[in-house]
Amino acid sequence: MALVDLTSVEVKESGPNYDKFDVEKNDKARIHIPSGKVVQEHVHVFHREEPTMIERNGRKVPQWSRESFAGTFICLGDFETVLASPSYGDPTNCPACKAMNSGARLIERPKRTFALNVVRYATQKRSTDLRNKNVENQVWRHADVRKIEPILQAAREKPLNEIDFLIEADNSDWKKYQIQPSLGEPAFKKDSALEANMQNAYENQFSEEVLTDACGRSLTTEALAAEIHRLEAEYRIESEQETTDVYTTEETSALSTTGGSVDIESKTTAGDLPVVPTTDLDDINDALFEGINPGE
Repeated sequence: MALVDLTSVEVKESGPNYDKFDVEKNDKARIHIPSGKVVQEHVHVFHREEPTMIERNGRKVPQWSRESFAGTFICLGDFETVLASPSYGDPTNCPACKAMNSGARLIERPKRTFALNVVRYATQKRSTDLRNKNVENQVWRHADVRKIEPILQAAREKPLNEIDFLIEADNSDWKKYQIQPSLGEPAFKKDSALEANMQNAYENQFSEEVLTDACGRSLTTEALAAEIHRLEAEYRIESEQETTDVYTTEETSALSTTGGSVDIESKTTAGDLPVVPTTDLDDINDALFEGINPGE
């Protein structure tokens, strides 16, 4: 390529700057939740390849390979409309929902995704016992509403500034978490140095913008449509290349005499996860996490 001006070089955005909360298999963690500012968004996952269909619980569902991953994007559909029928979404307002219901299956149905601030204690390996007095702000992003429920239930019993949560990851490949509230006095209130570190963590929580970015890329309607067009064009090029590699001249000729059309199943999978009442989520945002400050 010819010599170009540095400012004209396109670079990929690195994404939001935050530390992601994660627990390795067979490990444990102790966290504290400093704020009830929970971001929830419906998110589409984009892929470069179509899925294979596998049988699970008596029905066929799509399974995409990890190598086909092409990004996560916030759904632009009306939230309540998408919540009522994620398999259909809101094609009127969201280009990703529209593409999901037609053409190649490159876009997953929107899945409700959450992101919230947590403060993680430094603990010993495979233990919830403290290793030292350090704490760290992290973002907990997940797409499983069941992870909200233990927090919701505990907050109905006690204010969150009086609770730590003990988390354990079992030996599942999916890193399923067992989440239990520690209803005794939180660890940071037992040591003045640790409490000072926790106060600093409270004052430096991640913003709503960072939490939203943690859920997925937020684009305008026009930008999201352009991203889908680019993805579909890349898929068509790859598919045409595979066709050239696979079929002989005779086979290609035979296809053309029969029309050469390929019927790609494009309907999204039925059997959505049960809808969680929005009143529970309102409890999270309005009733459960109000003005929490350590030491109060």
